[in-house]
Amino acid sequence: MADCAITHMSYTNADIGPIRALTAQWLIKQLAGMGIEASRLLEGTKIECGWLDEEDAFITYPEYERLIANALDATQERALGLKLGRTVNLALFGAFGYALMSSRTLEDAANVFLKYQDLPGQLTRISMKHSGPERLIRFDPLYPLTGRILTYAMEEVLSTTYYGMVFLVNRDITLSEVCLGYPAPGHARLYEEMFRCPVRFGAKGSFMRMDAGIFCLPVRTANQSVYEYCTRFCEDMLEGFRKSDQFIDRIRNVILTSPGKFLKAGEMARELGMGTRTLTRRLQERNTSYKKIISEVRSDLAMKYLAGTNLTIDQISDLVGFSETTAFRRAFRKWTGRSASQYRREMLSRKDNR
Repeated sequence: MADCAITHMSYTNADIGPIRALTAQWLIKQLAGMGIEASRLLEGTKIECGWLDEEDAFITYPEYERLIANALDATQERALGLKLGRTVNLALFGAFGYALMSSRTLEDAANVFLKYQDLPGQLTRISMKHSGPERLIRFDPLYPLTGRILTYAMEEVLSTTYYGMVFLVNRDITLSEVCLGYPAPGHARLYEEMFRCPVRFGAKGSFMRMDAGIFCLPVRTANQSVYEYCTRFCEDMLEGFRKSDQFIDRIRNVILTSPGKFLKAGEMARELGMGTRTLTRRLQERNTSYKKIISEVRSDLAMKYLAGTNLTIDQISDLVGFSETTAFRRAFRKWTGRSASQYRREMLSRKDNR
């Protein structure tokens, strides 16, 4: 059968910013059942283990890639993504998972997934296309991925999608074909064992093909009232997610992951893979500037250091990028309308009165 041409998504690292962490948290919890500690998986990131219990946590793409690399190293399992997908538990994905499980039919569940797929935070984008009597589910990396990270990300989404569908309708689903846009890995035979259909590697894109009639199947846990509640909840979460500007979030993340060092505009532009003029223009479109973002980050950090640490004001001044403490004191008064010392006393007083 001829390849179905798939247009690669036009996202870049700079565009996507941090993504929601439900899928990353799920990966860590799955490996905990294999005796692998979270601290080992989070090595090389700036994430603390308490992040695992945060319901609205985010993760940056470099941290997610490092997490996956650590997982592959710790397990020594090259087919990790495929194997984990077989045990997917949709309930672990909160309202998003329950919206899928309470859908009336697989078609309804697919529409829920496509609309709210930003909520779990994967490294891939899923889309669907009608192809005569068949349905094509396409899988595209959210941004350019390579090597074993690409293989893991694609295997994980392929496997969780297929076994998630099987779980929802409580019966086997027959696929016509699976195509992957990367070379066959050493465990290629496992694909055919799992999906029980022809599998082709090195295709023009990654997708699974199946009879469209499958989507008329009822979901075994359908519940209209739960569906209505959970989709409303997902809509609210998605709206809040969209209100955050991912380009600015990406800039803030670069700043925050370089403590004590505040890149100049030209350096930040190079970090984001663009020219200084492009950076300036894109920020002007958002009614802000690089200088303003730096000032906001410095202000936020200074207030957190003053309220939550015993660092001296001189030390905090250095950490937020001021060469002279007097300049920091002036800036802090401009930011908050009070002195750094006064702000610290107020925060300590609030803690004492709780």
